[in-house]
Amino acid sequence: MRQLILSLIESALKFPNWIISTIIETLSEDDSEYLENEFNINKASFITSNIKSWIEHIDPVTNKFMLGIVLNFPTAKTGREIVHQTVVRILKETLGDYIYNHQIENIIIHNQLPNDKEVLELKELKLFLEYK
Repeated sequence: MRQLILSLIESALKFPNWIISTIIETLSEDDSEYLENEFNINKASFITSNIKSWIEHIDPVTNKFMLGIVLNFPTAKTGREIVHQTVVRILKETLGDYIYNHQIENIIIHNQLPNDKEVLELKELKLFLEYK
């Protein structure tokens, strides 16, 4: 991504007194605090920042991502629908409705991390999707 941005800047037309630059914003204070919020699903607690995700699939028609998700606690005793709805709500609140609705097709919750995928923490996922 960085190389693409640098190439774009280098190929841009030169205008006198214009400086072209790029900025990658860090999470705001509100976002940082939100990532440490604790949620409860049927008496099981987890911290938002412990959600791990990866790109499981990209829909070739919509170009949206199917995300794999792992939480930091077992979810077998909790209703799958409740877990799914809670994680979707957290993602929408963290990423924003616009990014979620326009870039994520759906999520699949797994019990363990994959060996062959790049795993992203929630804050890394947010940055990835913002600058995709």
